[in-house]
Amino acid sequence: MDLNCGERIPLDLSKLLQNPDDRRMVRSILLKLTSQFVQPGKARELRTIVQQSTQNLKVAIENFSQYFEERGYSASIVPTMLSSSEASNFRIFRPKLSANEVVQLWLSTLSGIQHGNFVISLENVDESTYLHFRNRLRQSGVILDPKSSGGSYRLNERELRRSYGGSLPLQEASILGFAFLNYLAYFEKKGRGKLEDIFDAWKLNDTSMLIISYLPPRGEKGEIRIYSKLHIFFTKWYTKYFEKEDEIPYLGSFISSLYIPDPNYRNISRSLLDKFVHYLLHGNINGELLDKIVTLKITASLSKKLNSMVNSFSQAKKFFSNCP
Repeated sequence: MDLNCGERIPLDLSKLLQNPDDRRMVRSILLKLTSQFVQPGKARELRTIVQQSTQNLKVAIENFSQYFEERGYSASIVPTMLSSSEASNFRIFRPKLSANEVVQLWLSTLSGIQHGNFVISLENVDESTYLHFRNRLRQSGVILDPKSSGGSYRLNERELRRSYGGSLPLQEASILGFAFLNYLAYFEKKGRGKLEDIFDAWKLNDTSMLIISYLPPRGEKGEIRIYSKLHIFFTKWYTKYFEKEDEIPYLGSFISSLYIPDPNYRNISRSLLDKFVHYLLHGNINGELLDKIVTLKITASLSKKLNSMVNSFSQAKKFFSNCP
């Protein structure tokens, strides 16, 4: 098989492949993205050489990119997308993307951070800051390797919880994305201290976005959620946090306090909360969803005969004071 197609991969991914630990995660994501290629052929051969050694990743990615440009893509490579324009009613659609756009989205996913069947990617941010952040997450135990987590790369939920204090169901895409951004704010406040310094270091602007990819086992449908204008999200919800001496972001505390981990309520609770957070990440407060979430929380609290409802909604005053 000829492996010298001559294609170039983005600079950020090339830098990522210089680190052995990062190469192993990229390999894990690539193998999930291409899991449908089980029949004999070039694609399966590329998967095989990647399984043999992470040193083969660069040439395999280049060849896969050319392969997709020539033959198109499947829902495995670019899963069904939930876009900003269609997010308000959650209508799922498959966009018409050019071959180059497909490849760029695929490469962006490869450069992300894996959490089980999810991949978290930051697009149009400063490369060196992202790589430094990623390394710090690994060094501090926020990113767990397959040996530590029991099977796949994952974010350490115990460490993430430091930034919101309660419990969040990270098996939901939007909630996972929120928890990641909330931890980023928590992490950067300790290091840089000022929100404007974070904007400068990360180069956050109108084009900066968070991408959450769901890459399930073979036979299930994947999904991608895209959240843009991250600088607006951070400005609105984290300015006061950076101005005060609070250790935990009030938004993280409030969102986690809405979740009900009780077995009798957790399924509907996490479903409602994921939808609410989805709107929140797009800059909207869905009052109807929030009303349902609060009502459910009160019902659950009363059924458990809790002595006080005051602590059930943490930092609610700060949250509502920042609402339109």
